[in-house]
Amino acid sequence: PTTDPHTTSATSDADLARLRQVELIPFQAGIQAGADLVLTAHITLPNIDPSGLPATMSKTIITDLLRDELQFNGIVITDALNMGAISNYYTTEQIVQNSISAGVDILLMPANYTEATAALQNLITTNQIPESRLDQSILRILELKLKLGVIN
Repeated sequence: PTTDPHTTSATSDADLARLRQVELIPFQAGIQAGADLVLTAHITLPNIDPSGLPATMSKTIITDLLRDELQFNGIVITDALNMGAISNYYTTEQIVQNSISAGVDILLMPANYTEATAALQNLITTNQIPESRLDQSILRILELKLKLGVIN
């Protein structure tokens, strides 16, 4: 991409074959080496996910590609959600709902923490995000904390 996701949307026209041959190689190596976390990018990949959602909010990218195809079972964390590629185009509720539904475990630096927390609570209360979906993330986070000795 020729734009900076810190300020505006960024798009790559790479297709899945290109990703498998180039961009996914370091991810595969990291996963095979035991990486505990993967940080998402806010780039859109219309040839892979025609929804137009950035990778951070894309079930196709996070669940289908990263979790299912690459078999990553660790924690997925977003890049900073206050970056322009996200905050300029989506509401807080859209960001929270799409990211969590896509398979993200940790939402990093939302533009407004209070709004993000309220949005998550509302999405759970109204069953737009099942509590079981959050349980998956909580379990991954607790397992990593146990592994690292942060908790007993």
